[in-house]
Amino acid sequence: HAQDGSVVRLKQLGKDKIAVPLKQGTFCARLISDRLVWDDGDIWIRAQGRAPFDGRWTHRTQPGIIQLIKGETLHGPDGSEVPVMALGKSRMAIQLKGTTHRATLRSDELLWDDGDVWVRMQGRELFDGRWTQKKSHVSTEVIVGDTILRPDGSEVKITPQGENRFAMQCDGEVYSGQLVGDQLVWDDGDTWVRKEGSRAEVDTSFLTWQSYAASDQGSGDEDILLSGWERELHGLKTVLRKNKLVSISLICAPLGFFAFWFSWTPQSVFTWNILALLPMSWLIGKATKVGATLCSDAVGRSLNVHSGSALEVLTCLACIKQGQVIMVQYLLVGFMLSKLLLILGVALAWAGAFSSKLVFAHEGSRIQGSLLLLSVLSIMLPTAHGMLSPRSEVIADISRGFVFLLLSLYLQLLMFSSGNCVYMCASAQEDREDQEQDSCVDGRKRNEDIDKKREHLAEMSPTMAIIVLVGCLGLSFCCLQYLFWSIPGAVSSWRVSDGFIGVIVLPLVCVSTQQGPAIVAAGRSQVGQALSLTIGSACQTALLVTPLAVLAGWSVGMEVTLNFHPFQALALLLATLVTSNVLSGGESNWLEGTALVASYMVVATCYFFWLGVSIEAL
Repeated sequence: HAQDGSVVRLKQLGKDKIAVPLKQGTFCARLISDRLVWDDGDIWIRAQGRAPFDGRWTHRTQPGIIQLIKGETLHGPDGSEVPVMALGKSRMAIQLKGTTHRATLRSDELLWDDGDVWVRMQGRELFDGRWTQKKSHVSTEVIVGDTILRPDGSEVKITPQGENRFAMQCDGEVYSGQLVGDQLVWDDGDTWVRKEGSRAEVDTSFLTWQSYAASDQGSGDEDILLSGWERELHGLKTVLRKNKLVSISLICAPLGFFAFWFSWTPQSVFTWNILALLPMSWLIGKATKVGATLCSDAVGRSLNVHSGSALEVLTCLACIKQGQVIMVQYLLVGFMLSKLLLILGVALAWAGAFSSKLVFAHEGSRIQGSLLLLSVLSIMLPTAHGMLSPRSEVIADISRGFVFLLLSLYLQLLMFSSGNCVYMCASAQEDREDQEQDSCVDGRKRNEDIDKKREHLAEMSPTMAIIVLVGCLGLSFCCLQYLFWSIPGAVSSWRVSDGFIGVIVLPLVCVSTQQGPAIVAAGRSQVGQALSLTIGSACQTALLVTPLAVLAGWSVGMEVTLNFHPFQALALLLATLVTSNVLSGGESNWLEGTALVASYMVVATCYFFWLGVSIEAL
């Protein structure tokens, strides 16, 4: 029997298993203790019966004073606790300051022997219901009586501390909350909002179930009314509604197409198409995260890591199709410089704003730095060979041999990282804390991972994620082709160098949205994670994207080699050495972060006045 009065027949599949046929399909559930665990991830909790004296009581003469009786304890408005002695089904006694007071239960009133009368608060418990965080709306917490039911099925006990207030202990910390209207305001600044119409009532019947699930995170009731492609589109609409800037930016894609088809100025074609890459890049990352939630931790982590490289490879492929070999080299240099100097510098400076000393696991950064230095060496040697023997015809063969070496190193890095993830990614401070904390820390991390997975799956289904991923990759490739076609005209019109467009502007657009999580992690003092994302992404560019670009040029008969311009190779070498020096000691600060950003500005200034090989000569 549902709350709306509808009746659904159950099918008994065994001693502890049932099935429920609904319009959306048949759902199966298994009874585990006092929980019904459904195959779609939903969990129903059996509402336990209430003792005769349990509940919230107000003084008839002083309604503002609220007493809470739970089991054998009376919780006073000042946070005090007094044992309750049951003298029968309808009689009880308490002892205060050496004096015993007795009360008789009549209907919903407690009649005390001193003439005082307590009245049971009718209806629902004050805190009962489903609650979501006001800022993120990610996880759904269910409060039933004196228990908070977490999304992963764990339970946290709450202790009343007076009128509209209670406290809970989680991960060794005590948090206090106060009920203000339909909001729970916590002393740590967090705010929970009660979901409208979802207040949970602790029924005296043992056959009443309180349900909570990941589907509660959002418009679950609205999803039930939808079916097929309507539900898939509804998930995409939800994502776009929550990110209005992305929704507005999507208009740049058709404008970029129209600018090319209707022969607008090269500046217009360039501007609209480069702006269209921003929302496309964000949606590619979002769709990849949804797919990662359906895979194992190792595979999901690999998908998330490679989502940023996908757009970089796509950019190089579009450039190769336009026949702009020099621009491919500009892009590869720009990708690595922007990550090693700009993104890493901003992350350190942002993290240093909250802590004067930044500590991280330098071993993982040292390994990745060594691989970066080796990849730069693979660029320096062909460049030096080309300078000493400009007419040599073996540069292409040397480059192709080197890229296979780089690809093999990248595969070895993946194998090493999969077995040493904590060693490669975690900060030193986080490692020490993990050794000191008990198992509740691991439970909290699991809860966060579950919340993130539920957030992604609630917003976008796997089917829609695949459609969005393929569609955005296709649209991005078209926008990139139009963009590269317009670069010569835009460069001559704006009087800027093609090196500035290839090394600074385009990499910033491709990297900015993908490296956003690194900046966010740095702001949360997770320096180890920020460094892992940034340095790891730079390693991908050097060990994966660069070899793929050379092989792609080889496959279409174009000599995309590792014979870069000497200035580009020198800039890469210096950037790698500076970054390795900053990360070598396992400690850093905000000043070193700003120094990296300043170094990037120096390189950007040089390329703004770049007088190297012009793209028009290609």
